[in-house]
Amino acid sequence: MRIIPSLLAALFVSSFCLAQDAAEQPAPTTSVAENAPVTVADSATPETETAADNAEATHAGPGIALPDTAEVRHAFIYAFEHKFLPIVWRNHAAEISEGFASEGNARIQSLFGIVEDVYSLSFPDDKSQLDVEPLAFSMGVKGWLVTFPEPRQTLDANYAALLFDGGLLRYIVGEYDDTMGQVNWFLCEWTDVDDGSPMQSHLNYGIQPIGTKPEFIDMVNNLLLTEQAHLITSDKEPAPENDAPQAADPEAPTSPTVQGSDDRK
Repeated sequence: MRIIPSLLAALFVSSFCLAQDAAEQPAPTTSVAENAPVTVADSATPETETAADNAEATHAGPGIALPDTAEVRHAFIYAFEHKFLPIVWRNHAAEISEGFASEGNARIQSLFGIVEDVYSLSFPDDKSQLDVEPLAFSMGVKGWLVTFPEPRQTLDANYAALLFDGGLLRYIVGEYDDTMGQVNWFLCEWTDVDDGSPMQSHLNYGIQPIGTKPEFIDMVNNLLLTEQAHLITSDKEPAPENDAPQAADPEAPTSPTVQGSDDRK
């Protein structure tokens, strides 16, 4: 089944004020905040001009290449990697997978082109760096590895794993961060908060050695194995001796890795 680009573009525009989200990113931190729904930023004022305003002010129509200013490019790349692609994967995984299998790089580049058309921007050098390949991960999980354009700013991504994990569709991503005096990489994931907020919860698994493709694949495999080990351990834990509610241990981890809505998004 072929996805009609105009429908994806309409989904993209109606679901998010994407460049505003990118402009409103708080300062990165290694700590993980409590779960909280993502809110869309208010419209920018002249005193607080956003990257979205810059993009709107400088666009010259579809297909017209523009100066690659840092603010405009970052807002665009963030929109594609962290907003558009996760929700398209969630809502159209079968069609996306079919397109990747039959068209490979041409399909991921065509998805990038949809976002270019929405913003009336053109980033041909970034588009040419996109790559996609099938991968089999640990625990029988299958999916696709997407290589993104070279990260230049904090929260740009290097790779994403688009996974079929049983009945769950997952979008795990590597994020560049240079705010602490050196380059760090965070392994993160976009997921659902609930049915009304698809792919708007940002989980942070912490700083990981994922700067290269083999490292990223290894750490995704490690995450899957750790999650499975945690499930097995939980299944083997003895049941409480009585039916009284058990008080939650505030120091006990709720998962094998750091998770939660992330201040860094």
